[in-house]
Amino acid sequence: MEKNKLLMILEKDFPIYKKDIFRQIQPILDKHFETYCTINYKNYFSGLMLDNTDKIEKIFCVVFPSEEIILKLAKQTNKNSLIFSHHPMDWNQFGSGFVPISKRSYELLKTNKISLFVLHDVLDYHPKYAPSIQLLKHLNIKNSKRLYINGEPLGVYFDLNIERLNIFEEELKRKLNLKKLQKVIFNNKIKRICVVAGGGDNIEFISAANDVGCDTYITGIVYFRGNEYAKKNNPPFIAKAKELKINLLGCSHYVTEKFSLLAMTDYFKSLDIKVDFIEDIKSIEFWNKNIEEFI
Repeated sequence: MEKNKLLMILEKDFPIYKKDIFRQIQPILDKHFETYCTINYKNYFSGLMLDNTDKIEKIFCVVFPSEEIILKLAKQTNKNSLIFSHHPMDWNQFGSGFVPISKRSYELLKTNKISLFVLHDVLDYHPKYAPSIQLLKHLNIKNSKRLYINGEPLGVYFDLNIERLNIFEEELKRKLNLKKLQKVIFNNKIKRICVVAGGGDNIEFISAANDVGCDTYITGIVYFRGNEYAKKNNPPFIAKAKELKINLLGCSHYVTEKFSLLAMTDYFKSLDIKVDFIEDIKSIEFWNKNIEEFI
């Protein structure tokens, strides 16, 4: 498919109407950002980030554009392809957090005619493909409602009367292929659960969950102190949960969002484009090996 035709379709189905949260992150961390990114991306921090080909023969859906994934695609000579990513940078749960694309990888993408399209906030708010919605679909949970935060439908919540929280925890681990969860537990009996996939360790988010009566909060990140932003903002999130006595269950930034990108493969298939989802196996392995369960 011609690149411009695909962009028109994406812009219609996933309209970019405001600047993304990564406007506060990427320019600070990514020293090669100005050199390689498109002008339109620099305005919105969403959409076509790297314009390296005029024709798209195959799409690769990823949660994070990791160095490993980029090297893999370059070695396989996937010319005239596009990486569709939820983030413009990689994520290191056990390091400094977001990791920008290296100059070497930027050049590899350019040389191999691999473009990069990023949808973060727009995907988070989508009525069908939002990570929180797709996570619930994978867990086979129905009858949920959208949780609005600052006017945007960022999370979801649902009722689930459970006498023993640990039974629900074991079911979560089994369905998500996780050996451990990050946990802060106050109550074993739960009635209403909020889900904010990805980086939901935010005091506004958990306050919104409390406002609709949630006693349990599932997200990707419960505890993280790997950079200055996290050192400043994560402690108040934990403190707020303790104040409100809301259970916290952290299920990995990557894992809570990957089902959205899996669902996007069906979307691209409907456009008659070849597409693959690239699993980041190392993210799951690192989580299972290194995460500390109790906080």
